[in-house]
Amino acid sequence: MNCRNEEKFISTAINSVLFQTYKNFELLIWDDASNDNTLKIIKSFDDKRIKIFGNKTHLGLGLSRCKAQREVNGELVAILDADDEMSNNRIEKQVNEFLMNENLAL
Repeated sequence: MNCRNEEKFISTAINSVLFQTYKNFELLIWDDASNDNTLKIIKSFDDKRIKIFGNKTHLGLGLSRCKAQREVNGELVAILDADDEMSNNRIEKQVNEFLMNENLAL
């Protein structure tokens, strides 16, 4: 989840990930030098699955997303923008599709 100045939406986005029916995930959040309360809000979540990274200066979404990809540990990645939210079974459905069809690529 990349973000910059998303204090109005970041809590909803994070909660939509934390309350997934599929529980085996890590949530990487990459802050692109926010200058509002975004980072403070992110740090208020007490969940070991959340990993927080960030830029010291604003780089933009493209460069920030590339930097975030270097920190991914899992085999599958689901992208969520900080001003969006997931349905509570999105990850479970996506993982099941990949497990049932080894030729699936996105």
